[in-house]
Amino acid sequence: MIVKNLKRYVSPDQRSDRENGLTVKLFSTHAFQESGFFNTIFQCAHVGDVLERRFIITLDDEPKSIIESYIPCLFIGQRSNCANSLERDLDKEYSSTCIERELLLTWPTGTEAESLRLIGDSRVIVEKQSVIYNGGILRYEQEISDPEFYEFKN
Repeated sequence: MIVKNLKRYVSPDQRSDRENGLTVKLFSTHAFQESGFFNTIFQCAHVGDVLERRFIITLDDEPKSIIESYIPCLFIGQRSNCANSLERDLDKEYSSTCIERELLLTWPTGTEAESLRLIGDSRVIVEKQSVIYNGGILRYEQEISDPEFYEFKN
């Protein structure tokens, strides 16, 4: 079990811990066209196109968590959308100041259950995070994990 401090944000690329067998891998990217859904998430009337980046966290080669990171393309500019450190680089450049979090216990979708190799009537923890800068939302992440993977501390 990994201890996760809820008062400290760590970007996806900073979560690897090779000594303990914890690895993070970017496994897909996808651009979405502007939609009311993303305008609502980012609390902006016209957020524009949004890039989704999906990471898988494994512990000793067993999938334990999926991170979905959503970034408005207007913040990405000329950067590579495949760079592992994109989230951390944007947080630094835009001086992100805080994180808003929400935790949910729910049932996984079929894709999530398959990706995390969950069997039967399993549940997942969904951790939703908004990364804030200058009063706006720079990035939105949600992490779907096996409830037995993390021990949350405040």
